[in-house]
Amino acid sequence: MKQPSTWPMDIRLMNATAALLLWLGLALLLVSSLGWLMRLPAFGLRAITVEGDVQHHNAVTLRANVMPQLRGTFFHHRPATHAGRL
Repeated sequence: MKQPSTWPMDIRLMNATAALLLWLGLALLLVSSLGWLMRLPAFGLRAITVEGDVQHHNAVTLRANVMPQLRGTFFHHRPATHAGRL
């Protein structure tokens, strides 16, 4: 049969705080690792397919208008900022 814990309350609180900080640190490490992995060049955009009415557009004009707006990777898209927008 297991004996009840006879540790003083301050030691139990310190152990609980240490365990909480450990789990928070591990969660932060996991989230930051996933963020780093998502920004790897392996996930960069390689091709874009345009669907719909494209009669009046050709590849050159689309490339000239769309490419400056694309930044980031498949998981992390960073839209380009314009001077007049916040």
